[in-house]
Amino acid sequence: MNAEKNSKRENASSQTDRLVRFMHKELAGTDPLPLQSSLEKLHAADIADTLARLTDEEREKLFHLLDEKTAAEVLDDLDSATQAEIIEDLGLAELADIVGAMPLDEAADILGELEEDELLSVLEKLESDDSQEVKQLLTYGEETAGGIMTPEFFAVSPHETAAQVTDQLRQEALQDEIFYVYVIDTGNHLLGTVPLRRLVTAPKNQPVQELMRSDVVTVPADMDQEDAARLAVKYDLLALPVVDSEGRVLGRITVDDLMEVLEEEASEDILTLAGTGEEALENRSVLSLAKVRIPWLLLCLAGSVLSAMVLERFNATLSQAMALAFFIPAIMAMGGNSGIQTSTIVVRGLGTGAIRPKQLPGILVREMRVVAVIGILCGLLVSVAAQLLTGTWIFGVIVGLSLASAMAVAVAGGVLWPMLCNSLGIDPAIAAGPFITTTNDITGLLIYFLIASALLRVFG
Repeated sequence: MNAEKNSKRENASSQTDRLVRFMHKELAGTDPLPLQSSLEKLHAADIADTLARLTDEEREKLFHLLDEKTAAEVLDDLDSATQAEIIEDLGLAELADIVGAMPLDEAADILGELEEDELLSVLEKLESDDSQEVKQLLTYGEETAGGIMTPEFFAVSPHETAAQVTDQLRQEALQDEIFYVYVIDTGNHLLGTVPLRRLVTAPKNQPVQELMRSDVVTVPADMDQEDAARLAVKYDLLALPVVDSEGRVLGRITVDDLMEVLEEEASEDILTLAGTGEEALENRSVLSLAKVRIPWLLLCLAGSVLSAMVLERFNATLSQAMALAFFIPAIMAMGGNSGIQTSTIVVRGLGTGAIRPKQLPGILVREMRVVAVIGILCGLLVSVAAQLLTGTWIFGVIVGLSLASAMAVAVAGGVLWPMLCNSLGIDPAIAAGPFITTTNDITGLLIYFLIASALLRVFG
């Protein structure tokens, strides 16, 4: 299975490489018609991948060969950095034409990045209804359900028949795919939903109120987008209706937006675990990338200084038994690795909703039982190795006991730190990565030398 996936990735990469070489060649020519004809046969996502790998001059030239509909699709598929560069090169009138060909939620995402004067200028050039809808979407937070919803949805009254609704569907095709028909009353309150498949297979004269499901999963406009995506996954939904406080339909979140949210959140957590951010993927400025990474690296540097202070504090113990230095890397590494393993499990569980704060005592007990088994095994192994290397039984006891203790403390931190961050409303991924690794290095050294000092005082 992995070999098949790798083969597909290589084929996709090779296709993009071929397209880039083809674009370089065609853009160097003087006749744009052959290239324009070729672009009409390509998927917007392939054009977007290619654009990101062209020079600024080539990118601008190629983008202006696209028709408005394709340009809208390509602009939405581009990474943020390339998208910003393209928008900067476009005139406001041209941008308005392209945005006008987009679904309204995607248009709002694009326009939300503009300066206020540019935004107002583009909105003036859009059709009145679209302009009002986009303005409304821009009032919602960027990472809320309202911020990613589309205000376009297909709704009918409960008394219409399956045949009548099917006829309306043929006439009122929306830009996005329709998975559910929303059943509303005269006040726009959501009464239920009818899956499209159920509608088209129902008897023609059956009223939709007999077909609809009234136990509808809805989300408020101010709900965090990640929470909304989790609900969709939990209930296996292809779209989520967004409602106001009185149950009136405001719009819907489509499956493509839900998947994007999950991908964004997963990428954000992975980058945070590494002590960096989304700018690492999008920003091409060396100084900006350095600015993002420096705070975390400074934290690690501060941790290293504290670790050096611990070593200096126990200099007498280290001088008394230099063999202790041989096992410092093992103590620090095993503690750090244990903490990262545990914190990764907890962060992922909090992110997917599989772990809730009230489960903290049970999770902590479970993880401590796990580390007890692993710590005892690893402690015994390193204890034997220490005794063989030094020829002294007390060193074996010190190293084995310290390793097991450091791992136990690290695992406890791997559970408690993410939970604490989550309860304070901080992204729990921040507690992992460099932070936990650094704190575990310090606590591991403290545990090692405290145990060594105590045992050497008694048995040394």
